[in-house]
Amino acid sequence: MDLLFWKKVSSHKLNKILDAHQMWFSSRQKEGARANLSDANLREIDLEGRDLRRANLSKAKLTKASLIMADLREADLIGADLSMADLQEADMREVNLSQADLSNANLKQANLIMANLGQANLNGSNLKDANLFRTYLKGANLSNVNLSGADLREANLSQTTLNKADLIQANLIMANLSRAILVGANLKEANLFRAYLKGADLRQADLRGADLSGTNLSEANLEDATLMEDQLLTAVIDEHTVLPDGSNG
Repeated sequence: MDLLFWKKVSSHKLNKILDAHQMWFSSRQKEGARANLSDANLREIDLEGRDLRRANLSKAKLTKASLIMADLREADLIGADLSMADLQEADMREVNLSQADLSNANLKQANLIMANLGQANLNGSNLKDANLFRTYLKGANLSNVNLSGADLREANLSQTTLNKADLIQANLIMANLSRAILVGANLKEANLFRAYLKGADLRQADLRGADLSGTNLSEANLEDATLMEDQLLTAVIDEHTVLPDGSNG
């Protein structure tokens, strides 16, 4: 059943699509039809609390949409426009948001465990207290993002841009931040135990109170970063590491 749309979807039609999708999911694909809203214009739509598990929303226009507490597990949102959308407390486990636009979106306390956010644009978004355990974020733009208190354990943040990001008290245990750009980032009291920051750019970053035990900072640039000298005693540095005073490790 083809449910593709190229213009604004009416509320009546959308409800029919979602009812059929609910039937499709609950019947284990024996009845109803999977929601195919690829490229659909859903700007400012209210989908609060709706069940969108495994729905196809690739390249959908969801600017300023309300998806508070929506169930988006395993949904396809590749290339979707979710700028300024409200996804607070949404269940987004294993969702595919690669190359999606989530700039200035509200993802506070969202569950993004093992989600794919590769090359996504999250500039200015709110991910305070969000769960990003083992989330794939390689190449994503996370500049000016609020990640305070977020769970980023074992997340792949390699080659991400985190300029001026707020990572206060974030849990980054064993996270991969290789070649990440964290210029001016706030990492106060963050847990970076055994995190991998090889080649990361941490110039002017605030690392006061951060746990750097076993943190790999080889080839990292810490010039003008703020931290106590003894914090580096248990970190892994090499002759290519640039220390806060500009000297090499």
